[in-house]
Amino acid sequence: LLNLEDRIHIADDILKLVSFGAALFVDVGGTTTGQYGDIFSERLYSDVGFGLRFAFPRSTGARVFRIDVAFPLRDGPDGSSSFEIRLLATGGQLFDALLGSEKSGATEVNFAKGTVD
Repeated sequence: LLNLEDRIHIADDILKLVSFGAALFVDVGGTTTGQYGDIFSERLYSDVGFGLRFAFPRSTGARVFRIDVAFPLRDGPDGSSSFEIRLLATGGQLFDALLGSEKSGATEVNFAKGTVD
């Protein structure tokens, strides 16, 4: 899985309630139960899109509400077509809003290889 996102801050702390921003993104990911090479030849899916970000800086944990519009770049295994518009509304952030220098504690990275019976 790979996600590239460029965030743009438009207005901070409007009426001391909400901050407003936007994002452009590219997502790429794949999975397989066979050889790793199958991911690149058969099971790699990606999309491009843009979205709006509404942050509530005065809430505990700096909550974010996201509205994204995404365009898949190939037909999906569920019968969906490429460039069929996807509208997503979610809460939370995929990435932490804090800078690396503001964080404390260990950073964790996981990689696993296994078999499926």
